[in-house]
Amino acid sequence: MAGKEMALAEVRGFLEQAQWGRLATNGRQGPYVTPLHYVLEGDRIYFHCALRGRKLDNINYDNRVCFEVSEMLGIKEHANPCKFSTSYKSVLVFGLAELVNNSQDKVKVLNLISQKYSSTGNFEPITGEQSKSVAVLVLKIDEVSGKKA
Repeated sequence: MAGKEMALAEVRGFLEQAQWGRLATNGRQGPYVTPLHYVLEGDRIYFHCALRGRKLDNINYDNRVCFEVSEMLGIKEHANPCKFSTSYKSVLVFGLAELVNNSQDKVKVLNLISQKYSSTGNFEPITGEQSKSVAVLVLKIDEVSGKKA
């Protein structure tokens, strides 16, 4: 079963509700994929991470990235294994990643991420001082597409 293109509104809705995705970067040692929590805000995707590591090294080397979010909805079995199919949703985002250096923006993003993943919505807001212990990245979206089957 071939995938069907998702409309932009459906792609956006899927990106807003999905719980995690995978960021692909490229560096001196080659490609690297990192599973991440994230938040979509406007036409940008934000992540947080450690202050050092291969992901940041790669982005400093080449800030072109690809972000993938997918969900397998089920397997459709058939007596003929060649006719098995998978129900899924998948979104690919391409763009440029860079560090968020403004402390107010970092705090805002970290609180948006906390809000997204808090099951109750009750959490102590992140402070400027706390934001110094992590890096925040923004993916500026150049291209996005989605498929489903």
